[in-house]
Amino acid sequence: MAWNQMKRRRTHTRKWNENKGLWHILFIGSIVAALAMTVAGCGQGGDAGKAGNVPAASAMNEGNASSAALESNAAAHDEEGSNVNFEIETGGKSEDAPADQGDPNVWIKAIAKLENERVVISGTTNLLPGVKMKADLTAAGYNMWGYNDEADVGRDGTFKFDIKQPNIKEGMLDITISFVPEKQAGEMEAYGKDGSKLYGPYIHQYEESDQVYQKAVAFIHVNADPEKAGQEWETEIPGEKPEDYGSPAVWITPVISFDGTRYQIKATSNLHEGVEVKADVDIPDHWHIGYGESAKVMPDGSFSLQMKKPGKVDTFYIVLKVIPNEDMPKAAKEAYGTNGEKFDGELVKAEQSDQGSISVIQLKMKIKEEQ
Repeated sequence: MAWNQMKRRRTHTRKWNENKGLWHILFIGSIVAALAMTVAGCGQGGDAGKAGNVPAASAMNEGNASSAALESNAAAHDEEGSNVNFEIETGGKSEDAPADQGDPNVWIKAIAKLENERVVISGTTNLLPGVKMKADLTAAGYNMWGYNDEADVGRDGTFKFDIKQPNIKEGMLDITISFVPEKQAGEMEAYGKDGSKLYGPYIHQYEESDQVYQKAVAFIHVNADPEKAGQEWETEIPGEKPEDYGSPAVWITPVISFDGTRYQIKATSNLHEGVEVKADVDIPDHWHIGYGESAKVMPDGSFSLQMKKPGKVDTFYIVLKVIPNEDMPKAAKEAYGTNGEKFDGELVKAEQSDQGSISVIQLKMKIKEEQ
């Protein structure tokens, strides 16, 4: 019995303590509510009856409070926000677009530079906003895959590519920027799905499955020398076709420069666009390999390539050749003949091949190094 009484007393005491804690909470809450009502009443002062009439001093205090709150939020954002430097890119404003945006006489202008082991290309075009462009990076003498990027044209006509810089420390990096209507998602009414409506000096032809397509292309040549990092290189300005463009009486006018390691060959000609020009060296009394290069002729008849300097010789020949074959564009085969039988002029040379005797175009240039 004594044990039961003690148990009842403990239970009673616990309930009293619980009730006592509850009453403390309610009492404190009522005091806080009363204080809040008092402060609210004092804030209205003698003008409580005039709705919307706030004294100037009160408005200033509210303004200061708002400013303080904004500064506090900003400080908190600085403490808890990003610690990475970043740049927001936008699609630009349509009012900043080129005046001829959407014209089938397409042009592409860009600048490339080397930054932090990246090749960054920024440019402007009059192509329609939203179309996809591609940039490919190659270098003569190297087999390269994966050095490319895609970009959409912004509303203001701008575009940007960012490509990893290859581990090449000499020679030139060749950048090809292209717009291919055939590869676009839509029908490309403005340009034709096959690009047939495109025209102008930036337009190139290509063939697939015996069908002729057109695309817009621009080129940039960047010096790969690390000491040239930070410099800028611009897109080449396409030239005009010569009057005798496509004539079987072929002529080639080369310009050769040397940078200490490689020969840069830039040439003009009346050759058909898309024809392949092969280049190699001929070293008298020497067997050699690994100097061969090739280039495709541009729409204006020009082409360019670079070649390594042969070692341990001071006199050799650079030989340029056009060898007719089934891979030539249709227009070239019609102009020159499948076996070059229509070629004419002083650059024509007869050769033996698997198909028998053929005619080729050959330009042989003697290079003599000064001692």
